[in-house]
Amino acid sequence: MRCMLALLIATIAPSLALAATPQVRVFWAEATIDFDPTAPGDELFLDFAIAPLGILFETYSLTNFVFPAGSESGIYSASTQGTMAAWTTTVTTTNTILDGSASPIAPDAGYGTLLLYSHFTHTRLVPATALGIDAQGNPVAFESPQVEVPAPPPPAPLLRITLTDEQLTVSADALVSAYHYTLQAGQDLAAMTNLAGFWATNVSSQVLEATRTQGVTSQFYRLRSP
Repeated sequence: MRCMLALLIATIAPSLALAATPQVRVFWAEATIDFDPTAPGDELFLDFAIAPLGILFETYSLTNFVFPAGSESGIYSASTQGTMAAWTTTVTTTNTILDGSASPIAPDAGYGTLLLYSHFTHTRLVPATALGIDAQGNPVAFESPQVEVPAPPPPAPLLRITLTDEQLTVSADALVSAYHYTLQAGQDLAAMTNLAGFWATNVSSQVLEATRTQGVTSQFYRLRSP
């Protein structure tokens, strides 16, 4: 029985290693503030933490990361820190390309940091491209991570609202896929309250429910992005 068990484990383990897809972990934070005094209005600041994940029986190091937004998305500044400090950064019209071929990041090396500034304050969620090498130096493609990118303002969505005593149901049409929207309510358009936020899926119409504000007989509703 022990011999059979050992043979079974030895047979399964290599197949798991071959079937595993290398992955990249990406976290981010954002802020909207007037960083550029020469430009009107506020700008968007995005702070990304990026690192490859270790996989059983194999080590995949990150060598390249293509952020799917460039100057057409309002990006006017991009830089790297941490384990990506030695990487080169190139902003094209459609992408921000990070090249770390000379300084690969191993799974236990810690996070690299990508700092982006954009004149566009709207955002959408799209897949990035991550490339690397295995322990033998062979090229590999990581699973594409979803990242938040700056984007031009989407067209105004259309709202259809149904009210009950306590519940508010909103059907939003003409949404743009991968954009983030926030449902707001208030009696004063200058002081609206956020009720709920959501990412638009790959359909142009979504239904969103929220609790109706108690004690208010009439108020405005709108959907904003962001």
